[in-house]
Amino acid sequence: MKGSTQSKTKKLEPRWPRDHYSWSQYNIWVNQGPREYALKYIYDEAARTNPRMLLGKQVAEMVENDLEQEDEALEHLRIFLPRYQYQEYKIEEELNGIKLVGFLDGFDEDPMKVGEYKTGRLWTKGMADKTEQLHWYALLLYLKFGVDPGRVPMVLHWMPTEWKEGEPLKPTGDIENFETRRTLRDCLDVGKRITDSWKKIGEFCAIEYASLGL
Repeated sequence: MKGSTQSKTKKLEPRWPRDHYSWSQYNIWVNQGPREYALKYIYDEAARTNPRMLLGKQVAEMVENDLEQEDEALEHLRIFLPRYQYQEYKIEEELNGIKLVGFLDGFDEDPMKVGEYKTGRLWTKGMADKTEQLHWYALLLYLKFGVDPGRVPMVLHWMPTEWKEGEPLKPTGDIENFETRRTLRDCLDVGKRITDSWKKIGEFCAIEYASLGL
């Protein structure tokens, strides 16, 4: 990439590779940095997958389509994972002129409740309380429905895994459920981080596109 050699003194209009901002974009920008963001969203390089991501995708498809599994542990998850009125519930809302898009793994409308399925890494109640992904979803619900975030339970359903050398990552079949809630302050804080990071993405991408003559 040539963006780092572009003159920073030239004023360029901000540009974005997408007309919307998603949790995935935000997560890559904040936690992996501009280079990884550009590789995925400007240069369209295929996302780097890992065993945790592959298992997560398999579980998501299993839940959404209620697909029976040959693996005993996966079948146990299919039967006993909590289900919701809507799976992969899409929300689109605007914040400070930014189109936000989110997909909730599970969503009940009345009474309102959010479910998020996680595999792989260790999760705890404290981690569920702090994860920004649920800040994002609470903000989207607040913007769409005007609901007090503190009144909406959000449950992170963690499926522990085990790994043996030479074998794929496998779920143990266990499920741990961590109920957490967000405050309006959480929503306002993440809203500011969203706005600030979107601006920085636009500035960075303008330089990157200019370096490509686009």
